[in-house]
Amino acid sequence: MFRAFGKVVAEKLVGVIALVLAVVMLYLVWQNRQHLPTVGMFVARCVLWLVFATLLPWITFFMVALVHRAESNGPAAALLIVWALLDALLAWWLIMNGSIEPMGLVVVALAFCLGGLYNLIAANQIAARLQRR
Repeated sequence: MFRAFGKVVAEKLVGVIALVLAVVMLYLVWQNRQHLPTVGMFVARCVLWLVFATLLPWITFFMVALVHRAESNGPAAALLIVWALLDALLAWWLIMNGSIEPMGLVVVALAFCLGGLYNLIAANQIAARLQRR
């Protein structure tokens, strides 16, 4: 009973926090309308990177099949690292316009980690589908 109550309270709390964050974001956007084109371009580039990072493993699914047939961890690790590097390179090019700055290195590291994690999950799903055949 207490576990269910705690779950309901946690869900409500997360909802309230999300609502407060949305209201704060709208207020900040309203107060800083002059920066909206810059923010819009940043968001558009982030969405473009997300689309690329999401589609990359699925477009190159044939490579997962080749790695799966090799039955070795070496080619699998190399494929994941190449995918993560491509994600990081595109993030660096899109967000930082090719400049090398401390913030750019943070963006590249974040893109490498997030892209690599997604690539691992996607490669596992593709491999599982290949095994079912």
